[in-house]
Amino acid sequence: MHQGGKQEERSKNLHVSKAFLRQRQEMQERIQSEEGVLLRMNRSIQVEGAFGVLKEDMGFRRFLLRGQS
Repeated sequence: MHQGGKQEERSKNLHVSKAFLRQRQEMQERIQSEEGVLLRMNRSIQVEGAFGVLKEDMGFRRFLLRGQS
């Protein structure tokens, strides 16, 4: 806010919960574990198959429409 031509100095503080940081670290370790890597690889294969079905069997080619003319 301006007061009499002078600009106030503002500072912002960001507080992050210690519980959040702990959970984030645990999740990172789980994702990077051998089991986590295998689960992520399997998931990518499953999702790719679902999109293949949509494209081939249902005739979808585009998912975004820019507008109707």
